[in-house]
Amino acid sequence: MSLIQEINRTISTVHMQQLNFTVEGRNVTPSIYQPVRDKISDGTITARRHGPAGVRGAWVYTPNRFDMGFEEVSGDTFKGALVVHESTHAAFDYINQPMTVKVSEALAYIAQALWFYHDNKAHFDDNGTVELDEPFSTAFTVSVPARGGAHTFTGEELAPLYAALESDSLYQGRGDDDAGNDGIT
Repeated sequence: MSLIQEINRTISTVHMQQLNFTVEGRNVTPSIYQPVRDKISDGTITARRHGPAGVRGAWVYTPNRFDMGFEEVSGDTFKGALVVHESTHAAFDYINQPMTVKVSEALAYIAQALWFYHDNKAHFDDNGTVELDEPFSTAFTVSVPARGGAHTFTGEELAPLYAALESDSLYQGRGDDDAGNDGIT
């Protein structure tokens, strides 16, 4: 199976049905990923193995491509969660909804955290723990109110995630910059 097919399969899993939350007026629901699946199917969205190897990735707004640090997801829960993160960027790019980097990343990290939680729910139900890198670790904690259903995050709830993003060298000083959504045609 190709990388793009694995991405499409990942964002078609039952765990996607658990994504239902709002950050600063932007709603994440299972339906926002349908246009991404459609654009994958028609070849508009592509994927390639690019950049440092490992559980790393990026949504490249132009030319509407996933650049991933791996060639296959193959049931790896960390890779699957990252696919959801990058697919959230793709979904809001499709909607062409302007937003800041910090809002875009908060949406993506919370979606990633919720998918990861539901993919590993039995582990967490048995009081299992996992060590996560920042800012994913903070997003995992912040996402707790949305695990059981729809939730609108308050500024107070998002503050720790915004702080973790600002502390991360990838996002430092860029939080209020435009995220770059330009639409997918």
